[in-house]
Amino acid sequence: MQAQTIIGNSWKMRKVEIFRCKNCNYKYAFPRYSEILKIAETRIGRCSEWSMLFGAMLNSLEIKARIVHDFLDHCWNEAILLSDGE
Repeated sequence: MQAQTIIGNSWKMRKVEIFRCKNCNYKYAFPRYSEILKIAETRIGRCSEWSMLFGAMLNSLEIKARIVHDFLDHCWNEAILLSDGE
């Protein structure tokens, strides 16, 4: 599969990745959303979308969290969990 990326002009959709099969020429568009409710609604995403959604869930529970993004373009969450005595 060959990939092409179309950068979005909206904060709601960051970009669309278009994959094309070299054998049959089939094209598949993969949207990359930034809006939390859209990610939850469509249930489509990669690590960055799921990190945004999970981070929002943690923040709604008043758990401090952040998204970590590494040089390999991978994302995950870090959260601060304190015991009752702290």
